[in-house]
Order: sequence, then C-alpha cells, then structure tokens
Amino acid sequence: TQSDENLNRQSIMNNIMDSAVVDEYPEKDMQALIDETVEKVEAEAKGYGYDLETYVKAMYGVGSVDEFRQYISALAEDFMKEKIIICYVAKAEGITASEDDVKAYKQLMLDTLGMTEEELDDIYTEEDYIYYALADKVYDYLRENGTPVDNQASDDTKAE
Repeated sequence: TQSDENLNRQSIMNNIMDSAVVDEYPEKDMQALIDETVEKVEAEAKGYGYDLETYVKAMYGVGSVDEFRQYISALAEDFMKEKIIICYVAKAEGITASEDDVKAYKQLMLDTLGMTEEELDDIYTEEDYIYYALADKVYDYLRENGTPVDNQASDDTKAE
C-alpha cells in the first residue's frame, strides 16, 4: 500500500540520515528556506487574524518568534541534509530524472493532493518537482540495492 511504501522510504532515509555526516550546509539555501517558511507561517497567521508571535506560540508551542526561527532552522537543516544525501547518491549512481519522470511525479502530486495545477504551482517550483522526481528514483534505487539494517539490533548494541 502507499502507506507501507511511505514508511519504507522514511525508514531508508532515517537509516542513512543517522549515519551520514554533513560538515557544511549551503548557508544561502538554508536562510532562504527559513525565511520562506517564516513568511508562509506569518501569512497564515494574518489569515486567521493573529500576529506571528501569538500564532507561533499557540500553534508550535514556542515562546517567541526567535524560538520559532530556531525550530525552523533545525527542520531546514534536516531537509537540507536529506537533499544533500539524495543528490550525492544520484550523482554517485548516475541517477537522473527525465522530463517524463518530472511530469509523472507532478501528476502524482496533483492526483494525491486533489489540487489544480495552478494551486500546486503556487506551492512548488519547477526545481521542487525535479528534486522530488529525482528523490523518488533514488529511493527506488536504495530500496532495490540497499542492505537491510536491523534497527533493533543496532539500538541494543548502542545501549550496552
């Protein structure tokens, strides 16, 4: 099922993320991601008639906008780490996303989310579609070629 597939993908990425080390994140991309997220949440807050501080305190359980930015920064770091790993594997294994792959992935998003193309394009950029189509192919590659890891065994070993 789609749910099992998503859990499998998340498990694969969690195993890789836990063992991968990223020494440096692209600062410009990180800052842009943080700023875009804060802007989206601020627009959401205004849509409900709240200022950003009141909204993030209620919705995210943080004490201030600065704490919210720190929270978003941690999420952005995880997202960038995953993106770096996906791109590294794609490059190392010669995996690419064709124009047809990108179109198919975008159609899958349209079908899954039940949005119009215009609504989807308001949220995602062409670069996003390309990345997600590429990530989809990398996940397939990792699932087909990766070595299964027994998380329970490694957790037991860490505890000793």
